[in-house]
Amino acid sequence: DSPQALTDALHDYEKGKVHDFIKIHGFEGHSAGRAGGFTELGPPEHRILGTAFYDAIVEPIAERLKADEHGTRALIVFSDGEDNSSAHNMLDAIETAQAADVRLFAIRYTELDHHGSLNARNKYGIGVMARIARETGGADFDAREKDLASHFKEIGDDLRNSYQLAYHASNV
Repeated sequence: DSPQALTDALHDYEKGKVHDFIKIHGFEGHSAGRAGGFTELGPPEHRILGTAFYDAIVEPIAERLKADEHGTRALIVFSDGEDNSSAHNMLDAIETAQAADVRLFAIRYTELDHHGSLNARNKYGIGVMARIARETGGADFDAREKDLASHFKEIGDDLRNSYQLAYHASNV
């Protein structure tokens, strides 16, 4: 399901159905379904050292997305929200995204224990993913609720239907 939905999204982009600039970054230093011209957004994650979830948000934004000055910028994060080896913390990730005007969309993959329940770490990860999405204007999705293609469609609809409004007083 996941690779096919990503492949379909990339094909829509290549056929001109999507008029946005798309970059893909995969955990562990490789991208799933990389198409011509798509590059890694951030550093490879070395799983032997743990999960660098916050670094995987901060570094791509600081290195690639921040320099993109035109259009809407969004980062889709696939994770359980747990982190045990980042140089950055949750507030760094939120503030970096806000400063660069990047919306974070979180797709959670949370494993249940052998009783079908969430443990404390899972619950914390869920809270982290929900918070970073909410505070950056994105959205949070549970991968178990729908197929990945449905989540991509919701994200795409959200991005296409969002506007920024600004008001500048003429007498100031």
